[in-house]
Amino acid sequence: MEKYYRIIAYTPFCGEEFTGYCGIKEGDESRLHEFADLLVAENAEEHIQDHVDDITDEEVCEEFYEGCGARFQEIDHNTYMEEAFEDYEREGDWV
Repeated sequence: MEKYYRIIAYTPFCGEEFTGYCGIKEGDESRLHEFADLLVAENAEEHIQDHVDDITDEEVCEEFYEGCGARFQEIDHNTYMEEAFEDYEREGDWV
């Protein structure tokens, strides 16, 4: 049986979120967490550039990365298909 997740990667700053989607076979939660780690890293790298002037010393930079993380929301298959592939549907690429 497969499970589907909406993963919301965030930073310590309000509004700096990225949403990704992952489907896994039940019992393969390590894949889910590996994918979430990639989303968190990508989101953090993208948004740290917004705060380069604020983040000048190493300690503050560390605090930024420590404040990054992800929230997991289990969703059903239909929601997964609608949300994860909505851009393809709009562009006409989804078959």
